[in-house]
Amino acid sequence: MTAVSSGVERREFLRRAGMLGVGLSLPSGLLAACGSDAGSGAGTTGGGTRGGVLSIGATDWLPPDFFLGNSLGPWLLGMSQMAWGLFRGGGGSGRGFELQNGLASGYEVSPDGLVHTVRLRRGMVFHDGSPIDADAVVANLKAAFFARDPLRDRGTYVQVIITLGSPPIVRSVEAVDPHTVRITLTEARVDIRVALAFLLIFNPKVLANKDYGTDVQALRDAGSGPFRLTNWQAKSFMELERFDRFFEDVLPDRVRLQGIPDAGALALAARGGEISVVSGLAKSDFDSLSRTGGHRIVASDPAVNVDLVLSKPKDPIFDDERVRRAILLAMDRQAYTDRFFNSGSAQLSSEPIIVDGIPGFVPGLQAAPHDTTAARALMAQAGAKSPKLTIAGPTAQAPVSDFKALMEAIAADLGAIGIDASVDVQDPTAFSDALDHGRVEAFVSAPGGQADPFILFDLFYRGPYMPGATHTVPSIARNLDAAHKARTAGERDRLLQQVMRDTVDRQLVLPISWVAYSVLADGKVTDFPLTCTQLDSWHRVSVST
Repeated sequence: MTAVSSGVERREFLRRAGMLGVGLSLPSGLLAACGSDAGSGAGTTGGGTRGGVLSIGATDWLPPDFFLGNSLGPWLLGMSQMAWGLFRGGGGSGRGFELQNGLASGYEVSPDGLVHTVRLRRGMVFHDGSPIDADAVVANLKAAFFARDPLRDRGTYVQVIITLGSPPIVRSVEAVDPHTVRITLTEARVDIRVALAFLLIFNPKVLANKDYGTDVQALRDAGSGPFRLTNWQAKSFMELERFDRFFEDVLPDRVRLQGIPDAGALALAARGGEISVVSGLAKSDFDSLSRTGGHRIVASDPAVNVDLVLSKPKDPIFDDERVRRAILLAMDRQAYTDRFFNSGSAQLSSEPIIVDGIPGFVPGLQAAPHDTTAARALMAQAGAKSPKLTIAGPTAQAPVSDFKALMEAIAADLGAIGIDASVDVQDPTAFSDALDHGRVEAFVSAPGGQADPFILFDLFYRGPYMPGATHTVPSIARNLDAAHKARTAGERDRLLQQVMRDTVDRQLVLPISWVAYSVLADGKVTDFPLTCTQLDSWHRVSVST
């Protein structure tokens, strides 16, 4: 295929990430421990019950296709049931993000940070029975890293861009022996496992089929994960069956993921017992079902940050730190926290963009109070006289149950301090295009808690909607560049914390709430995972029959 320039790749990543709410990951939870190899048949093994059908209804987990270049945001969650990366996401219970071995059994980094060695598990096979060895992994990694590779598919490998750059700082990828892969970089990195975790490993023989992403027969042989794809219809459903040669216990016999984009229809399906796990309900239905519908809440640790971003205001008065501080004080953020998120899933945040457990988080910062009187005084000091501001946003964005109502509440609070604020609700494609071309004055963002902090820091400070005020803080660019090249995790974290302190001190991005993603599961399902990546695997979920 024709190579895509690095600038286009990066812009495409930023555009798509903005469109999806930076949904490269879901918030922190706990992945179940690995078990032994699974056999066929029903029964109890490894602490869970084998057998049954896991039925899931969701508004946005169903991938539109299975091309690896399109594995972005919540779509990755559906794809990662049939294919795994070298590493997996874990964490939870306040521990922040952790990485666990997936297809890999070990990882080493040379002292100079240039050579990264991955050890593979032995005895693994793709769904057609061919070996998952170093040659197969190298073929996948070369397709992800090098735009001219013959196995490169039609999408952009956005999972690599932030961790390793665009074009990536990869000199070579080679198979040392059947169970060892060596990745050599041109620039030192402390750890590249995050990029490797988000690169699902597919059968190279299937990747050679240019239409593999929509060919169910090819995809049946493609995977490296616990389930094999048996049927799929774009925007409708995907069905999978247990793969008995997977190297860990796989409990459900089958999985069906039903795409139900209408939240009302999703609630009816949950009440009618058609699905056992439901994601994407409106707050009222979520709260009602959790109280009276025989469903229990499965929630991750808070790891999505809902913020107000003053992106490209037309009135230069919004460059004044006093005006931005006034906006923060004017917003009744505790009321938003209580009203617009599923019950018990959110708390008032003290800093934007990232959450506790992610590098760059600064412990001990206090959340700003709601103080309309102080906000009005700051507006007067700045000489702000009825400035206009348009808050734009898509029609819907997880985890906000009523996105339009949240923007309207913010606009009303800004009106109380003399800002003439209006709301512009757009379809997601139009909103993404407006962001990409700098036509959005302000918007509410809901970026996910990321394993790699640079995914978020770079998106906010180097993206197309970077607030103009950041140009007045040269230390942000300087410290962010230095953090990318830091030789130790401690030095990286110190530099990123300084970026966050500058952000908070200058009110560059205004925090609202830290929010947990949450789903409802009925009594048939136990051990359903939510983590800070979309790499959650459903192979350890028990389904009673």
